Amino acid sequence: MAITGSISDIGIIDLIQFPHNKKKTGEMIIVNEDLGEIRCNYVDGRLVNVKTDYKTGLEGLVEIIDLTSGEFEFRNQTTDPEILIDMDLHRAIMVALKLKDENKKKSKELELLKNINFDHLYKLLENIIEKSGNFIHYAVLSSAGVAFKYWSSPEASNDFEAIESTVSQFWTSIKRFSPGKLLLETSDFLISSISAGDHVQIVFFSPVGVSPGAVTMALSKIIASVRGES
Repeated sequence: MAITGSISDIGIIDLIQFPHNKKKTGEMIIVNEDLGEIRCNYVDGRLVNVKTDYKTGLEGLVEIIDLTSGEFEFRNQTTDPEILIDMDLHRAIMVALKLKDENKKKSKELELLKNINFDHLYKLLENIIEKSGNFIHYAVLSSAGVAFKYWSSPEASNDFEAIESTVSQFWTSIKRFSPGKLLLETSDFLISSISAGDHVQIVFFSPVGVSPGAVTMALSKIIASVRGES
């Protein structure tokens, strides 16, 4: 016998956990006005896939994790679904909530940044960096620390995961925009940072051994170009 109801009565988090708590195998079908038909597959209480019109797996779970309306029906049935979520349900829910929050933050940042000509900014950076030869990586960030672009020179290691981690640590350490230029020496890089407007920060990486004075001069040129002073 199918179990039916409304998300407004039970809540999406409790609904997602219901088959898990009962160790059920089957399919939860949710119909939402905005997302259309959503299918959540369970095997012995494990959520193994969430499929919307455009997303599957964990991405599908992220898409539905904050639903407040819609009708659902759970069908007990033996299925052999594609397993795209391979983690404990409670962890999957926490990850989905975190990713949803990050997506919302990024959307707000994009709204603030919609009037910035990023193509022009990247072209300016490309021209100046090529001439200076002092930088091997850079990252363009929003005022909340959301990264919009990572770049590495052809000669540099393209370990973006390591660069992303370093940028995150650097951003956490400064917490806010510096009024002008900021330099920080580490064992691996000379890291510098400038503000490129009210909502944009650029973090640069120079190889160890590069003169801080040369980096400072290059940053001054970048700031002048970004602000249209030259």
